[in-house]
Amino acid sequence: MDKTIRRFTDPEELKNEEYRYWQSVPAEERIRATWEHTIDCYRMKGVEANGRGLRTTLVRFQRT
Repeated sequence: MDKTIRRFTDPEELKNEEYRYWQSVPAEERIRATWEHTIDCYRMKGVEANGRGLRTTLVRFQRT
C-alpha cells in the first residue's frame, strides 16, 4: 500500500489522481471497497450488518 501524502491545489487534479488510482486497482478489490463503504454507511445510520449481509428485510412492491 502506497502511503505517500500528496498535496493538491487543484480539485480537478485531485479528482483525476483518484480516478487513476481506482483504475489501477483490480476489479475484485474495487468491489470489496464498495461493499465495505456500503456497510460503513449503514452502520452510521444505526443498521447492524454482519459479514454475510445486512440484517434488514427488503420489501418489493409491484406497481399495478
